[in-house]
Amino acid sequence: MNDPYSPCPCGSGKKFKWCCQPIHEQIAKVYALDEEGQHEAALRAMDEVVAAHANNAEVWGRKAQLLFQNEKAAEAESTLDKAFELFPNYPFGYFLKARFRLYEGEVAGALLLLRKSAEYYDPNAGDILAQIYIEIFDCEMKLNHPIAAHAAAELAAKYSPANADLRQGIQSVFGTDNPNLPPSARQLHSF
Repeated sequence: MNDPYSPCPCGSGKKFKWCCQPIHEQIAKVYALDEEGQHEAALRAMDEVVAAHANNAEVWGRKAQLLFQNEKAAEAESTLDKAFELFPNYPFGYFLKARFRLYEGEVAGALLLLRKSAEYYDPNAGDILAQIYIEIFDCEMKLNHPIAAHAAAELAAKYSPANADLRQGIQSVFGTDNPNLPPSARQLHSF
């Protein structure tokens, strides 16, 4: 994350600079180790970050993400539970838990968690919310809910208005050229 004045990715509602920026610098180093194939070193380094910031839910959440990436799903779940003990409405935690459910093929459960994540994020966290709504769109399409998927795609575009690819993708899926969708799915509905 580059802009220190954007909303913190943890979902606290604070600006990144005054929330998790110091630990994210350390976490970035941990993830760099993991990307270089030094998985055990990355896990040890993450344990050091957690020990230094044990009262920060974001540290536990990022450790859970690292564990999950290293195919330690059960440990990732229990680690994420520690984050929720510290911050019950932890938006990134709900997003991550949704990723766990998607990996298991549990689309409906993931969708509920993604919606909870979107609910708890600060409305000014546009990039993060756009990503969440794209995931919601994908789940709704998998569940054959095209109207809900269209609404999610429009919300993603609202939170990322400069993303021309997103707008073009919405047009290609929900435009008049797609005969696989009913007309009601191609229309914009206001609620």
